[in-house]
Amino acid sequence: MLIESVHTISPTPAEFDECERWISAKFKGNEAPFSFIYNGRSSNEILPSWKIERQSREIDSNRTKHKIIYTDPETNLIVRCEAIEYRDFPIVEWTVYLKNEGTQDTPIISDIKAIDTILQKSADGEFVLNHHAGSPCTAYDYQPHKTTLSAGMEKVITNVWWTLIKQRLSLLQCRIAR
Repeated sequence: MLIESVHTISPTPAEFDECERWISAKFKGNEAPFSFIYNGRSSNEILPSWKIERQSREIDSNRTKHKIIYTDPETNLIVRCEAIEYRDFPIVEWTVYLKNEGTQDTPIISDIKAIDTILQKSADGEFVLNHHAGSPCTAYDYQPHKTTLSAGMEKVITNVWWTLIKQRLSLLQCRIAR
């Protein structure tokens, strides 16, 4: 395999600052980075009334692990979000877990979004999505791509094999409002 070029990305101080503001709001503040509908009600509406536990610990000199645990006092549904914050690059990654610790079935849970956030751009620029194609089984599966997201644009990244069998598994879906 011949490598045609190597792409590097160097984050700016402003990107580090924005990442820190976002992490503070989502993992240290009162905003969850995810959302869902629970018994017909938005998680944004109900989570503030649930029991909330927050934990943070350094993994090493470049990473901090954050954990937020929400517990429904009525049904004992536990929603746990575990995140890794990186200090050497303006990135955070997280996974959301839902577990029924109650004795009855939970009410219906729907519209689970692992990321539900509003991103704001500066007046002089556009959003740029840095991504890869996934794994369509080629030598270029994880080649970096940049897509400029302008107003009204939608970008969906799917697994090609699911698409071929007429099912669509969206790995990422971005919609930019007009």
